[in-house]
Amino acid sequence: MLALFRIDSRLLHFQTSKVWPAKLGADTIVVANDAVVGDALRSSLMRMSAPSSCALEILTIEDAARRLGPGGDLEARTVELLVDSTDDALRMARLLPEARELNAALLPGGEGKTMITPSLGISENDRENLKTLLDEGVDVQAFVTPEDRRVSIAGLI
Repeated sequence: MLALFRIDSRLLHFQTSKVWPAKLGADTIVVANDAVVGDALRSSLMRMSAPSSCALEILTIEDAARRLGPGGDLEARTVELLVDSTDDALRMARLLPEARELNAALLPGGEGKTMITPSLGISENDRENLKTLLDEGVDVQAFVTPEDRRVSIAGLI
């Protein structure tokens, strides 16, 4: 069961490794990121910061969708799914039809980006991806912690 599908540029950190799994009752954290799969240092650091109460899977977008989807070995698990960009969120949502709710939590600001919440800096590409996700039936909500008020991204972009 997909308990949380989240965009967070930091991927695995205190909130996503400790706070969210406890709140969700998650037994598995899936980091879906093609670059991290090929980066031994980043993968190692994430494995060290993973909670002992959860399995950690670091997978490509395609492998994550296959394993989380119907008949996949993670389908019966309670999963927190993390991606680090709107590009990856859109890819995942298209590959995994079960991913119909998305938590847009953290994208850093910077040149060429507009801060639409204190934690979400989006580029024009991000704006288009978020619009596409909404158009394709994904409910995209902006919030960072489990206690935060959820705000529809539709009103922010």
